[in-house]
Amino acid sequence: MKLLYLHNIPLDSEKANITSVLFLCDSFKRLGIDVTLAVPESNKLSTSESITSFVEEYIGRSFSFEIVTYPKITAFGKLNILGSYFGAKKIMKYSPADLCYCRIPMFVCLSVKYGIPVVFESHNALLHTKHKLFDKIWRKKLIRYSGSDMLVKFVTISRALSDYWTEKGVDTNKIIALHDGFDSHSFENSLTQTVAREKLGLKNDRKIVLYAGSLYPDRGIEDIIKLAEAFPGVEYIVVGGPSNQKIFFEDDVRKKGIKNVVFTGWIPQAQVKNFLYAADVLLMTWSKKVPTIDYCSPLKMFEYMASGRIIVGHGFPTIKEVLTDEESAYLTDPDSFGELAEKLRKALNDTYPSKIAENAQKLAFKNYSWEKRAEEIIKHINL
Repeated sequence: MKLLYLHNIPLDSEKANITSVLFLCDSFKRLGIDVTLAVPESNKLSTSESITSFVEEYIGRSFSFEIVTYPKITAFGKLNILGSYFGAKKIMKYSPADLCYCRIPMFVCLSVKYGIPVVFESHNALLHTKHKLFDKIWRKKLIRYSGSDMLVKFVTISRALSDYWTEKGVDTNKIIALHDGFDSHSFENSLTQTVAREKLGLKNDRKIVLYAGSLYPDRGIEDIIKLAEAFPGVEYIVVGGPSNQKIFFEDDVRKKGIKNVVFTGWIPQAQVKNFLYAADVLLMTWSKKVPTIDYCSPLKMFEYMASGRIIVGHGFPTIKEVLTDEESAYLTDPDSFGELAEKLRKALNDTYPSKIAENAQKLAFKNYSWEKRAEEIIKHINL
C-alpha cells in the first residue's frame, strides 16, 4: 500500500501535532506501508539534507519514510488552512497513493476529487476555530463525505469525540476512537533516575516535580508556580515553550521570590524523555479554557506513562478514558487547587518502585504505542 500523509503544518513549527504525525508515519512504515509525508515548505528546512537532519534530531533516530514539501501561501500569518490548498492540490494530483491520511477537511475534498480513498483524523469538535461559517461549511461536507465509500475511516482521538461526531451524523461504521500514543522505541531502554540526572547535570539531593509541554495561558502554569510556593523543598522543572513565554514566567517567579522553579524552554522531542526519567513526579495541568479539553488526548500523558514515573494531574473526562485515579495516576478535580496539592503530597511520599507508576507504564506499552495505533488503523481499513 502507498500512503500519502497530507499535513498543513511545517515540520519546524514546534507544534505538538508534528510529533504525532512523524511517529505515526514512522509506525506505518514499520508495518510495511510505503509512506510519503507531505508538509508545507519552511525557510529553515529548504533541502532534503536539512529535513533529514532535523527529523533525526527531533525523533532521536533515522527514519525511512519519504518527506516532500509544497508551497503554502499566508497573509500576515492568516489563511493557514486555505493557503495550503494549491500546494496540496499539486501533491495530490500527481500522487500514486492508494490512500490519503489527513486532519484537514479541505484535504478530504481534494482526495475525493482525485479519486484517492481517504482517512480523516479528528482532533476537535470544531473544524475551523476562528470562523463559525467555515466551521459550518466543513462540518456539512465532512458529514456528507462520511457516507461515501471514498472516506474509508473517520478516526477520533477519544471516545468523547467519537460520541460527538456520531451525534452530528457521521456514519457510526466509519468511526474508530484511538487515543494518541508514544514512541515505544524511545522508551525501550529506560534510564535510572540517578543516570538521567547525571546526563542533565541535575543534583540528587532534592525531589523533582516536572511538567513537560506548552506554556499557553490555559495550561495551568500558575498552578505549578503555586505548588512551588507550597512545597519549597522540592525542585520544579518546566520543560517546553517558546522563549517569550519562558521569559514571561521566569520574570513572574523572580518577582514573587520563588527560587525552586526552572524553565528550560523548548527542547528537541528526543531529549524530553531524559527529563521524565530524572523526575520523581510528573505534572499534568490544564484549565477548562483549553479549547479541546473535552475531547483531547495529550501526547505528554502517554510519554509520562511510558517513563514509569508517578503522574499527578487534572482528571478531565478524556484523561479518565486512559488513567484511573489511585490506580495508574493521582487524578484531581480540575477546579480544586487544594486537591492538586494534596495529591502531589501523596505522590511525593510514595516510593519507587511505585505500583501506580508501574501500572501506568504497563498500560502504555500494552495499548498506547504509535505502532499499536497504526496497526489498529490499518486493521480497520478495507481497500
